[in-house]
Amino acid sequence: MFSLEVKVQAFMTKDSDGEKTYCKGKVVNFSWEVGTITYDLLHSSLSSVVSWSSNQTATIWFFDKTLGEDVMLVDEV
Repeated sequence: MFSLEVKVQAFMTKDSDGEKTYCKGKVVNFSWEVGTITYDLLHSSLSSVVSWSSNQTATIWFFDKTLGEDVMLVDEV
């Protein structure tokens, strides 16, 4: 098992009536078996915890130690 801590930044969203809503940032913790996490699983897990509108999606960034900078995660590779 390993633990993953995801920091969700604050964001704005619109509800079904078109009203804007401010959503505070939060920290979400997940635990998975080693080798079971996929990009799609991470994305769907975030979707179940964070309520954004249908036209919004998560952009996932992580710190790559080999490059020494933040990089955007776009797929499994």
